[in-house]
Amino acid sequence: MKDYSLNKKEQKAYITDIKLVEDREGNESYEVTFADGRVFRNIEVDEENLAKIESKMQLQAKSGLNNMVHFIKERNVALVNTVVSGALSVAGVTITAANFQAGAPSLVVPITMGTVGVLALIPSAAKLVKNNKKLQELSKIKYLNHHKKTLESYKEYPNALVGLDKRTENYFREIEEPFLMIDLDDYSEKDLETIVDNISLREREYSFNYPKRVK
Repeated sequence: MKDYSLNKKEQKAYITDIKLVEDREGNESYEVTFADGRVFRNIEVDEENLAKIESKMQLQAKSGLNNMVHFIKERNVALVNTVVSGALSVAGVTITAANFQAGAPSLVVPITMGTVGVLALIPSAAKLVKNNKKLQELSKIKYLNHHKKTLESYKEYPNALVGLDKRTENYFREIEEPFLMIDLDDYSEKDLETIVDNISLREREYSFNYPKRVK
């Protein structure tokens, strides 16, 4: 899950990832990663711990959706800064080249302009990418929540998974509860749209009869 915390204090308790790991003796445990980069290891694999983590990530997703406007504004600011920084970089290089061709004695101003543009471009572009990823994940969560009932019925329809790649199809066939927040990275919004379309626009539309052996 992406980091939707709004300050460093929130980051300390904000879960971004959970992994099931196995030691050399074959003992399994959870590793939980927090938004500030710290990792808690050797957490026992049981329903109680899993429920705690899932509950926390559900709250985080809800908070992210509630603050979606904030992240959109952050993305837009980063976009403007990236464009301006890129323009300064190009302008600096262009003026430097022009001065060089004209035999201008000083290149300090255009070089400084280009340098400032480049130095500002890197963090602005990084922030733009980061915010875009947040908004993409929030869009997926929003779609999942809106179509939750249809998505959870996919096992009732033999062709609900048609169009998914093999890895994603196997994931939905093997996992008992595939739509938990802890598994959010295992599928895309496009995958969810494919399942919903197969059910709503095809399976329910035609109500095909299937042999009992088909599951």
